[in-house]
Amino acid sequence: MHPRFAIVLALALMFLAPPLFAQEGQGVVFALYYRCAQGEESRADEIIRNAFGPIFDRQVAAGAYSQWGLNAHAMGGDWRRLMYWIGTDRDAMLDAREEFVQEIQQNHAAEGRELGTICPSHDDYIWNIVGQSSLAGTGGGASLSTYYVCDQTQQARADSVVTRLIAPVWDRHVSQGTISSWGWLSHRHGGKYRRLAVIGAADAKSLLNAQETMGPDMPPMSNRELNEVCPTHTDYIWNTVVPQP
Repeated sequence: MHPRFAIVLALALMFLAPPLFAQEGQGVVFALYYRCAQGEESRADEIIRNAFGPIFDRQVAAGAYSQWGLNAHAMGGDWRRLMYWIGTDRDAMLDAREEFVQEIQQNHAAEGRELGTICPSHDDYIWNIVGQSSLAGTGGGASLSTYYVCDQTQQARADSVVTRLIAPVWDRHVSQGTISSWGWLSHRHGGKYRRLAVIGAADAKSLLNAQETMGPDMPPMSNRELNEVCPTHTDYIWNTVVPQP
């Protein structure tokens, strides 16, 4: 595929995915994970912030999404940038997609082509939010994302383990300031990863320290049961680019 079409087609495919559970539960997350030329990533950030950002900001203000964001790779695999949108109303998100694609084609085609050259490949995921922080913590400048490969026949068991045993520990550490937030998400569309745990904190050091602090508080059976259903995983640490922490 020619790079000039990459960004518009990626977003089109994302927003035209099969029906979501966006009208139910705690929400849905559309995510684009980009592989980028590492020497040019700052330019990709500029394009997203300055050309695309005002469009997304306007759509948030109109209620199409509750939030959009951009994260930069700090540690982990070959994904270098993560762009995401959070919402609850599928129809509003689809309408926003149409508006975005039209505006990019009309007013920002050059920026779209440039971004497609810098970040020529990507993975699309759609996540349903199963659980998230019940308390509001201080803003985080980084997040630890653990992407799990799970037995698809037992995924509900993994959700139960997290909501019953692990989430109360995370909530307690949000209230204590160890972490700023947490989320547990389930796969709806995309690649091999079936579940996603996200923990927020001020920076990468705080995240790694939080792992050590929270570890002894986890019920012993929680890790064993979760590993039985989701035996392998990949960790990423993302630095927040948008919104500003």
